[in-house]
Amino acid sequence: MAPGSIQAFCFFWFLKKLGALTYIVDFNLINADVMTPPRKRYIFDRHFAQAAEIMKRPDWLNDMSMPIGISSAPLKKDRTKLRIGLYPESARAWLPEFKWPDARWLELTNLILKNSNCEMALIGRDKTFPELEQIFRSQLSEENQSRFISLPCSSVEELLASLQSLDFLITVNTSALHLAHALKIPLVALCGSSAEMWLPEGDHIRIVQDKTAALPPSDKYRHDPLQPSLQRIDVQDVHHAFMDLFKNFPIKS
Repeated sequence: MAPGSIQAFCFFWFLKKLGALTYIVDFNLINADVMTPPRKRYIFDRHFAQAAEIMKRPDWLNDMSMPIGISSAPLKKDRTKLRIGLYPESARAWLPEFKWPDARWLELTNLILKNSNCEMALIGRDKTFPELEQIFRSQLSEENQSRFISLPCSSVEELLASLQSLDFLITVNTSALHLAHALKIPLVALCGSSAEMWLPEGDHIRIVQDKTAALPPSDKYRHDPLQPSLQRIDVQDVHHAFMDLFKNFPIKS
């Protein structure tokens, strides 16, 4: 796993040329050189542009697939209802800026399930997943529980298969966001204190952000109530973004 800076990228590229590595996976991109140009572009594009400035782009760089030998097939869509996935987990959820309250996920689920053609799927791979699942199981109405499923994931293969079974995804800014973007799954992303360059773009994406913050976003691991926060994102704003996506994006058969 390569750190996100272009210097680290070049170092790992050199090791690959020597045969010391077989492939490079850059998942988190946490240490990216955020002050170097070009600015305000999705981070993968920035790395490609930076690499092109100092070397001929190697052929293997065009292949962004993950070399994990996925053996599990996508979950079959042999169902009549649209499946909307929820991925509430974040590695930075211990900071309030990066956690949307459980009660709001539940409220959003109830709003979406007013459409009888929808079902909800809770996806997660964190140790807190059973606790969140229990909240849904205990507080959803009996009617809504019949259209609620849970998809715990213990591997990348299972996470990818779960994402591929979805018609839509609603998530915070975490790994599921970027995987769903790569799979071109229509999605709504809740983003708190996340810099613009970390956010993917496309017609299949709706970004919901805190617009009331006094300071710009920061990716630093600290609590600052003046910076954007998921805590100040309203359920209605997320639901509105989902309905806009629901009405305007063509659904895969």
